[in-house]
Amino acid sequence: IATANETLFAYWQIETYTITFNLNGGAVTTGSSSLVVDYGTEVIALAPTVSRAGFTFVGWTIDSPTLVSTHVAVADTTIIALWVVNVSLSGDTLITTTQGRSESLTPVTSGGLGVKTYSISGVNSGLNFSVDTATGRLTIPSTVPQGTYFETVTATDSAGVTTSRVITIVVNPPVTVSGGGAIVTTAGRAESSVAFTAIGGTGSLIFTISGSVVGVTVTSTGVVEVNSLTPSGIYNLIVTATDSLGVIDTKSITITVNARIEIAGSAMLFTTVGRALDSPQYLVTGGTGAITFTLSGLNSGITIDSNTGVIRVDSTVPAGTYYETITAADTLIQTDTHLVTITVNAGMAII
Repeated sequence: IATANETLFAYWQIETYTITFNLNGGAVTTGSSSLVVDYGTEVIALAPTVSRAGFTFVGWTIDSPTLVSTHVAVADTTIIALWVVNVSLSGDTLITTTQGRSESLTPVTSGGLGVKTYSISGVNSGLNFSVDTATGRLTIPSTVPQGTYFETVTATDSAGVTTSRVITIVVNPPVTVSGGGAIVTTAGRAESSVAFTAIGGTGSLIFTISGSVVGVTVTSTGVVEVNSLTPSGIYNLIVTATDSLGVIDTKSITITVNARIEIAGSAMLFTTVGRALDSPQYLVTGGTGAITFTLSGLNSGITIDSNTGVIRVDSTVPAGTYYETITAADTLIQTDTHLVTITVNAGMAII
């Protein structure tokens, strides 16, 4: 009851609110998942420390996926933990190359928080292996010698979570071509080289030969073949062995195709009974190596010098007409023939 002038003061009691931290599959490491706080309290700073196997903590959200870094209590509120799957690497774990050829591999990255950076173990630092820190691409330079190596690629996300993958690097020996040899033949006669051999490389090796010379090929076993249609000439070609990665080695080959044998000389010879005759020399062009002459006739008095190609008609050969065939053969048994008519006239008689 008022009995005098008085001043009355309002009495206020601060509101309190329940803040619930929904761990969303995680667990509390330190702190509490539920708090009762006064109005106006900054609650994110009071959030518990949380963890979840196989996941990285992103932050807290009220309206996923928007993260909140601060939140003032003005009502009962549930704040939800947001997670991402831990960063991981997958994909191929084998690099195969041939010495002298650079190769690279990029692992597949999934999960993780924010931008990822990549590094390698450095155990092969002397070989200059390198990794792109932004993409994880591992590069093996062409200078690495043959052998098997192991390198670890590590990806690190923006939360500092890491994952690693061991890459096996196989550097096969360089492709090496040896063997083979020159080919010498006569036009019209097929010939083959000694086989070229190829070792090293990755996968199967394929032989090829340069140029497009008619009738010249190389087999899958490295034998160079010249067929009977190859024109005469001297051909300097290259035999190449290529592996499945395109790495090559080469070796040269000289192919000599001599011209066909051709006999030149008189088709008719004349003499008289009792007079011996030595013909002009029959000449041969073409062929390979020394030339040998033979004569087909059956008359023992008509012969040919096997080296010079001179026909000898003996003085004892009876009068008559004789048909002889000259054959010239080279060391590869390639031949040409020439028909010669030999007339031995009767001797003069005094009556």
